[in-house]
Amino acid sequence: PWTTESIEGSFGWECLTNDKSAGVYPQDDDKGFIKFQNSWDDRADSRLKTPIFDLSGSKNPTFSFFMFHWNADDVEADGGMTKIAIEISVDGGEFIQVGEAITAAYDREGWVEHRIDLSEFKNAKQVQFGLRGSTDNNWMYFYVDNIHIDEQEDYDLAIAGFSGTTNANVNEEGMQTASGYTIDLYQDDNLIQSLKGDDIEPGEAKTVDAKVILNASTADKESVFYAVITYDKDRNTENNQTSSVTTTIKGTWYPGIENLN
Repeated sequence: PWTTESIEGSFGWECLTNDKSAGVYPQDDDKGFIKFQNSWDDRADSRLKTPIFDLSGSKNPTFSFFMFHWNADDVEADGGMTKIAIEISVDGGEFIQVGEAITAAYDREGWVEHRIDLSEFKNAKQVQFGLRGSTDNNWMYFYVDNIHIDEQEDYDLAIAGFSGTTNANVNEEGMQTASGYTIDLYQDDNLIQSLKGDDIEPGEAKTVDAKVILNASTADKESVFYAVITYDKDRNTENNQTSSVTTTIKGTWYPGIENLN
């Protein structure tokens, strides 16, 4: 089972189906995610602990999760103090941090996938992970969703940060340079644009500009957009599609000809 541990100050973690007041919804549309915030004390420092896993026999295990970030320019007053650290306990030992702590402030707002290399623990038979959230204020917060423990593939493109009709962020989370893939944009389940992706190296992230030309017939109507990576070499397709973005297409104010005879 999942368990919790308060380290200092208020507890911080809570489960939600959505956070309508902040306009944030689950990354994987499964009606569930977790939020970290300081609700009543000077600071919050607490650990959310996973069940115990067996990593023996794995080759390139990774701990991955999506985190909803805020644009760093908009939350400058936080000073990078609201963050999450991934920790691991082996054979019931003390929790130790793996990888760098990740701040809620980021270079863009929205869901971003993060991966922690676990290769040094690939032969461990009993491991438990801790998601340690901390903050020194009572106004900043973040969300976590779609937690996985996976084998890292040679090719593993992931797409996130989709804004609907302008851009999307593509990451190479595999161990090889990816080339020859496309980013396909859909409107109401119809393919409206296919973009050729640039070569992307392991650990690299790139922003793809969509620059969609929309049909005038959709003006003033609500449409659902999403983007999909198409790549034959990708062996992990679970992160190849963005969440859906619903938006209303604005009509043009330019003059036009009507009732032409």
